[in-house]
Amino acid sequence: MIEPQFDTANSFGDGLALVRNSKDNHKGAYINKTGKIVIKPQFDGAKDFSEGVASAEIGGRWGFIDKTGNFIK
Repeated sequence: MIEPQFDTANSFGDGLALVRNSKDNHKGAYINKTGKIVIKPQFDGAKDFSEGVASAEIGGRWGFIDKTGNFIK
């Protein structure tokens, strides 16, 4: 069980869950199933992972990220 430490948390998709926390200005981050942050808080907008990608937004620019948090070209 993951101890409560986030303000919001989505369901897991592809082994990662989108989380937000007020201490990070509610920037979106992703955790693995052990609760470890694997993609740092940085996203203004973000969606759940599906088929290895998630849509995410930084500074008004939307795109798709991979499971390491890198935008896909």
